[in-house]
Amino acid sequence: MIEAYAPLYETLEGRKNEDATLHWLGRKLAAWQVTTAYPIAMQLGHSKLNDSERRELAELIYSYLVRRAICGLTTKNLNKLFQSLSAEFKVKGPSVAVFTDFFTDREGDSSRFPDDDELRRGVLTSNAYAISPRPRLVDILWELEVASRTKLSEHGERPEGLWVEHVLPQSWGDEWPLANGGSADPTSLNQETIARNAKLHTLGNLTLLSGGLNISSGNKSFKNKKTKFKEHTGLFLNKWFQKRDQWSEVEIEERGTALAELGVKIWPKLETPSV
Repeated sequence: MIEAYAPLYETLEGRKNEDATLHWLGRKLAAWQVTTAYPIAMQLGHSKLNDSERRELAELIYSYLVRRAICGLTTKNLNKLFQSLSAEFKVKGPSVAVFTDFFTDREGDSSRFPDDDELRRGVLTSNAYAISPRPRLVDILWELEVASRTKLSEHGERPEGLWVEHVLPQSWGDEWPLANGGSADPTSLNQETIARNAKLHTLGNLTLLSGGLNISSGNKSFKNKKTKFKEHTGLFLNKWFQKRDQWSEVEIEERGTALAELGVKIWPKLETPSV
């Protein structure tokens, strides 16, 4: 048993790369600090599934984690959930069909697999900045970066030291006036301020920058940030801002909608099981 599973464990830990799918899943689980999924990952690695289904199943495991995080659903009890799924795999063998059947009837907040509509709502309304630990949010934004690229663009690896940046800053003030010209006080309880603060931490207002550029951008005006982004970042996530003259709740919603449509493509949904 040790001979069979030790190489799979080393692959998940990134010390081997003979199995591309398992190595990829291991790097994702490491970024998300979800080693409780290792049993089902090793069952996947030990299976006789063809390459296409192996990859599909690995992506579903990752998608389950990402979708739940974006939708603000709990990460508690994942160990028990994955133990139960592992037991199903042990009896029936790991497969996309068994994975799908396992999650199809789970409707509670503690275990359900969010569908596309819930994912879209999560992108537009959930507090993504609350996703913890921070590498999880960086991973989400990086996947959206990769999905934003064109077929003709460079496809480099993720740079080290990327920080999450609020485009509309957390401490917005006079340089970020409200649309109606009202008080630019983030602590105000008027309706316009409440509506703005509701969008502040959503994915539509978040991007990735190097640490130095993140600190340099700070609470500066959108015009100032736009200039800095143009000069110092080549990420496709940040090209979006060059086509905008202002940045408010309307623009955040617009970008959030676009990111949500990318999200439903890169994090696969749970398909309806065949009868």
